[in-house]
Amino acid sequence: DDNDDDDDERWGSKKQGKKAAKAKRRARAGAGAKAEALVDSRFVSRHVKKDHRAGVAASGDTRVMGLGAMGVRREVRPTPLTALGRARQALALDNEPGRLPCRESEHDTILKFVESSINAGGFCAGQRVLYISGVPGTGKTATVREVIRSLRAKSRAGHLPPFNHVDINGLKLQSPAHAYCAIAEDLMGERMSHKHAQLVLDRRFKEGKGADGRVTVLVLDEMDLLVTRTQTLLYNLFEWPTHTASRLVILGIANTLDLPERLLPK
Repeated sequence: DDNDDDDDERWGSKKQGKKAAKAKRRARAGAGAKAEALVDSRFVSRHVKKDHRAGVAASGDTRVMGLGAMGVRREVRPTPLTALGRARQALALDNEPGRLPCRESEHDTILKFVESSINAGGFCAGQRVLYISGVPGTGKTATVREVIRSLRAKSRAGHLPPFNHVDINGLKLQSPAHAYCAIAEDLMGERMSHKHAQLVLDRRFKEGKGADGRVTVLVLDEMDLLVTRTQTLLYNLFEWPTHTASRLVILGIANTLDLPERLLPK
């Protein structure tokens, strides 16, 4: 009987040891997966929570804050040697031709509007919203990006006051209300619910609470996807620049030519 008791104790201790070892392995695997998920989210997500300012400083755009100022790092590719290779590179979706041909007038109009607004602290002849419309493929987004790039260069050179740049694309949002979350995360580097983000942004752009004194250039691409039945989101966005404390400039880009007429109360 004593031997049986000893065997039971040894068996129990072995079983407990196996359970403890299995629990340790699970804990290590869970920690590794969590660390891997954190690393992956840092590279996949276009939003940075903790290293917001440090990341912008590392990118060289220290005078242009807001995560919209942080361009995606582009891969340096060798120049193709054949004509077919050069044509393929020119037609790639990520290729940016620089200054678009036959868009000089539109480029200069947008540049003058945004630059004068930044210099005036958000005011531009009483208007701080510019609507850019046209059929797909006419260079609306590319022209705006070229304008922002040139303004960044001027700001880095000290010829333009520092400004915030936020870029929102309606195709990348889970719902129109998530625009509040994306704007707040770009400006403040914090993730929050859309209701809380709306309250924070209302205080910032209506009362100036939490503002950094810089003009914010908000680019709303694919803006026609932000249209809702009540139009609450777009009404709020376009109301913000009417407040003196907002220091906000909005560039709206859409394929719909009559979107402003749709927003009028019926």
